[in-house]
Amino acid sequence: MVKCSKCLMPSTRPGSLFEGDVCQACINYEARAGVNWKGRLDQLWLLAQKAKDQGHSRYDVLIPVSGGKDSHALCHILIKELDLRALLFTVQDHFLHTSAGTHNLQNLIAKFGVPHMQWTPSRDWFVKTARMQFEAFGEPLRSFEKLIYEIPIQTAKEWSIPLVVFGENSAYEYGTTTEDSPEREPGVHYMSYYKPWSSMTNLAIAKGYGFRTLQGEWERQGAIESFEQMDSYGYMVHLWMKYPKFGFQRVSDVVSRRIREGHLTKAAGELLISHCDPILDPQAQNSFCETLGYNAAEFWEIVAKHDKGFMR
Repeated sequence: MVKCSKCLMPSTRPGSLFEGDVCQACINYEARAGVNWKGRLDQLWLLAQKAKDQGHSRYDVLIPVSGGKDSHALCHILIKELDLRALLFTVQDHFLHTSAGTHNLQNLIAKFGVPHMQWTPSRDWFVKTARMQFEAFGEPLRSFEKLIYEIPIQTAKEWSIPLVVFGENSAYEYGTTTEDSPEREPGVHYMSYYKPWSSMTNLAIAKGYGFRTLQGEWERQGAIESFEQMDSYGYMVHLWMKYPKFGFQRVSDVVSRRIREGHLTKAAGELLISHCDPILDPQAQNSFCETLGYNAAEFWEIVAKHDKGFMR
C-alpha cells in the first residue's frame, strides 16, 4: 500500500489514480483554485431557469435525500436560493435507524415544506441480496447503493421531472477520474460541480436548520466524527468492509478530506487512521447480523474469507 504524501489516501482504494506519490483527489482539489466558480453558479442559475420553463410537471427538480447534512445543504441551495419546486426522494434500507437520523429526515421535510417520497425495497430482497453479496464479494450493499441512484432517476423520468441533482461527484472528489463533469447523465447533475463541496460547510448549513449529530446517542467506534453516514447502524459494516479487503475504511476517507480542506494536520490524521481504521463498531455489527440473520461466528468467518492480509 502506498499512501498519498499530502492527504494519506491509500493507493488500494479501488480505481484510485496517482501521479507519483500524490493522489488524483488532491490534484483535483487543488484544481479548484483555477475554477471560475462565479461562472459555474451562473450555469446553475440557467439550469434552474430551464427546469422552471419546461413546465412538464408539478416539480422542477427531484432531490435524492437521506436527511443528512448534505441533503440539508442541497435543499437550501435548490429550494431557498433557486426557488425550485422540489420533490424530495429517499431510498431506505432495512437496518435499525438512529434517532438522530430519523429526526433529521423529518426535520428536512418539515423545514423546507415540500413533498417527500420514500422507496424501500422488500425486506426479502434486501436480506437475500445483501447476504449473497456479502458472502461473494464482501460488499453487502453493492446492489442497494446502485438503487440509491437509479430509483430517483427512474422516478424523475416517469414523472417528467426535468432535473435531478445529487450532491458530490464521488469519482472526481475521491480521485478515480480526472474529469470534473457536471452531469451523471442528461438531466442528472452534481452540485459539487457548481459549488465547492465541503462536509464542514454543509454541516454548518444543516445545523442552521436544526440538524442533529449522533452526540449523546451513539458514540461510534471506528469513526472520528458524529455526523457522516449516520442514519442506520448496520450500514457501517458495508463501509468498514473496505478494511479487510483494501487496508482502509471510511476513517481514511474522512481524514483525507479534512486534511485537504485544512481542518486536520497530516500527523493528526495518521494517528486517527492508525487507531480507528481497524475497528468495527459492535452496535453496527449487531444490527447488521440481526437484520441479515448471521451469528457472530458466521459473520467473522465471512470477513476472514475476504481478508487480504490487513486484519490485525
